[in-house]
Amino acid sequence: MMIDNRAKNTFWHYDPTTELLSCTFDYDNDTAEGNDNEGGLTLRYGLEDTDTIGQKDVYNAADSYIWKLVKNFYRVDLATMYRTLENNGAWSATRFLNKIESYQNVKPERLWIYDMQRKYFRPYEEGGITEETDSKPSTTAYLEMMHGSKKHQRRQFEKYQEKYIASKYIGVAVTSDVLTLRTYTPEVWSGVAPSTTFHITPYADTYIVVSYGGTQVQKRAVRGQEYTISAPPGTRVNDTETYCYNASML
Repeated sequence: MMIDNRAKNTFWHYDPTTELLSCTFDYDNDTAEGNDNEGGLTLRYGLEDTDTIGQKDVYNAADSYIWKLVKNFYRVDLATMYRTLENNGAWSATRFLNKIESYQNVKPERLWIYDMQRKYFRPYEEGGITEETDSKPSTTAYLEMMHGSKKHQRRQFEKYQEKYIASKYIGVAVTSDVLTLRTYTPEVWSGVAPSTTFHITPYADTYIVVSYGGTQVQKRAVRGQEYTISAPPGTRVNDTETYCYNASML
């Protein structure tokens, strides 16, 4: 969730070798996995380009018409691309976490301590130092960045983000995590009227997806709130396979 890397930081350019528009020369990759553009760990998983915090857009260039057009006119293509890449392991939180943690484990503890001392503790002990060697007042602004290696926060963020995005594009990470029901509409009944409506409360931010015999109803949901999910009007279930996807999040 790189909130600063879809505008200038992606260096949009024409690639003459492919004759396509390319975004591959990115830089300044510091706003990821919950970090904002000032280095603060302020953002949860599952935020999108339509979201705001207070009066501020979560994503820079949130009003970009290029991105709006891509998102709105290529919905099916984006979902297909997501699932294709998912099947190739591209979005696997487990694979990514293993790679990053293996890389971090190479660094000796002494190097971590030296890095923290230089970047975070010295500005508190000695004050900031500019390129002109003029001293600045002591600051506590960087001390909270010494809380750790980000390992556990990264695990939480990546695992929930993988499930969240899979629920948006209905990828295998959610279709394999399923609550299955066989549903019927009785011919004769009394008392409570037959209903295809679910009342679902997710424990994590997700898209709730219910499939009624192949007809999918999807709704973006926030953890801890109850949502009403109903089959399309006129749906009559008769030994219908009905699925609630991403079941472990509900």
